[in-house]
Amino acid sequence: MSSQAPRAANIPISEQHSFLDLAKEFQWSEVKRCVNANPALVEVQPIGRQGGRRWSALHQAAFSGSADAVRFLLEQNAPGDAKTDDGKTPLEVAKNEGVRALLRDFHDGAKQPVPTPLRVRCSAMKAMKVGKGMKAMKTSKKKKIAKGKRGKSMVYKGKFEKTVGGLTKDALVKSRAGKIVSKRLHAHGKKSYSNIKSWVEAFLKARSELGLNGFVAIKKGSALYAKTMELYKQ
Repeated sequence: MSSQAPRAANIPISEQHSFLDLAKEFQWSEVKRCVNANPALVEVQPIGRQGGRRWSALHQAAFSGSADAVRFLLEQNAPGDAKTDDGKTPLEVAKNEGVRALLRDFHDGAKQPVPTPLRVRCSAMKAMKVGKGMKAMKTSKKKKIAKGKRGKSMVYKGKFEKTVGGLTKDALVKSRAGKIVSKRLHAHGKKSYSNIKSWVEAFLKARSELGLNGFVAIKKGSALYAKTMELYKQ
């Protein structure tokens, strides 16, 4: 398969990356919305920042273990033979037997994928579509370990049970900068800052009183250093 299918060639690269970011975060309702608006998105595999081809949405769905998402993408003609840079197909990255069976059936042409619950807006109808096997897979999904740089964020959102380092949702907190971090390290950082807080406040006040703007080195013996020490000792 070529790195970019003809249907998807006219889709802006930024839109392709945004779509695959949603798939990477397993936001299947948003993925469905995007595909319904532009079906060609199921084929995109643009080059990522590291220089390699990104995983397709079907790769991500198979890896996540979501049979619903896999069925939906197959119905939208997502290429089942799409390959990663290391030559792996969605079937080869699938994490559970239920998803592998769907992909094998599609690949062998044994049967057509059944209608996906992701097409049903009503939550009550969706519940009727989901069988006991699907419930079992969803239950097991929550026990998975979140990997990668978004691992803490995914655990914090409740989509995974813990990070590779063993951090659960109760051990995480959102910082003032909006990042998801370890509560223990967050508390340690605040405690460490308290040791230099007085000096930082004195330094900022000294800059203000001296009318300094931009970068100014605080060298020992300089006016800024002397003023900072004066305020710090008060």
